[in-house]
Amino acid sequence: MKKINRARPSAAHVFLLAVLATAVLSLAPPLAPDAPADSPQVYSNSVGMQFVQIPAGSFVMGGGKYPDEMLAHEVDIPRTFYLGRFEVTRGQWARVMENSPDSHEDSILPVSDISYDEMQDFIARLNQSEGHDGYRLPTEAEWEYACRAGSTTKYPFGDDPDGLGQFAWHKGNSDGQAHFAGQKKPNAWGLYDMIGNVSEQVSDYYGKFYYFVSPSVAPAGPVVGYGRAHRGGDYASQNEASPTYRSYGEKEKVVGFRLVWSPEE
Repeated sequence: MKKINRARPSAAHVFLLAVLATAVLSLAPPLAPDAPADSPQVYSNSVGMQFVQIPAGSFVMGGGKYPDEMLAHEVDIPRTFYLGRFEVTRGQWARVMENSPDSHEDSILPVSDISYDEMQDFIARLNQSEGHDGYRLPTEAEWEYACRAGSTTKYPFGDDPDGLGQFAWHKGNSDGQAHFAGQKKPNAWGLYDMIGNVSEQVSDYYGKFYYFVSPSVAPAGPVVGYGRAHRGGDYASQNEASPTYRSYGEKEKVVGFRLVWSPEE
């Protein structure tokens, strides 16, 4: 029998394998260092979504530069809720809707170009699979409160726009496309991509002058409107990547979503 010589792998081969392993691991959204997955402030569900506990409280909503966001007004969020640490990904969408993303890499991208009704179908299926009605879209007020994470500055990280690229994918650094969820720095409450990457649809109808008539406690948007509101800006814009920016529409390539989990619902 011919003896087979098995040469030891060279240092170059070992280095290459280490690089490839690191690249594969980097495809998964990271965990915020201040909120490990087993923390009582973090809830993980059956499809791998992680939800960060958002405390009840009050904040000043609005105060932006466009007419529909200029009015600064105090809003009370009376109940603690949990908000998705990341935007819903294509892989999570595929698992709940029982279809497949194009590739493993695609599965880490935020899902987008889906309608409000399709989002509601996703939420209904996820609720049914887990035996409760706790999942839903956030309201505009809940979204902005969580995005600000206790800050009162122009951006969640301060007033200097030079820091935007550390926290958001926008027109200046995205190369015109969405990026893997969770690759930028999180805000102070451990939430990733709240500004930039894909804009996020909320439950409220958009009302241009709604801030002038909205209640101060848990506002949920007008009864009717032009369409559902989007928040946070996206990878194709730059000035709109802020906690205050508001837009609206249906089924757009640059619009995705994240979910609320409310245990009491």
